[in-house]
Amino acid sequence: MLPAQPFGRLFGRALSRRKDEAKAAGKRVLVAGLGNYGLRGTRHSVGMAMLNHLANKLSVADQWKMDRRCCGDVAIAKLDNMELVLMKPRRLMNVNGLCVAGAGERNSSFSL
Repeated sequence: MLPAQPFGRLFGRALSRRKDEAKAAGKRVLVAGLGNYGLRGTRHSVGMAMLNHLANKLSVADQWKMDRRCCGDVAIAKLDNMELVLMKPRRLMNVNGLCVAGAGERNSSFSL
């Protein structure tokens, strides 16, 4: 597992680069945490663990809602002038792409 400090810096840099793009575009950004739903603590669920950490940092960790249309848990967070649609697919890692594609297609219709 990666140490918390270096990962935090890398994650912060990644967000800061994307933040400018999203502001300019004025769009929502879909952030998907990939992994095996329900199997916490495995190497295959690191994406979901990081998404949970991000949700805690953005104070939306208690706002997850199941969305049947994209088969995942969704929370929406505001960051400066943009909205982040946080999504945890409810499928196994090998088929998470189908859930993410479904969420991407309906990204503009998620509501707070």
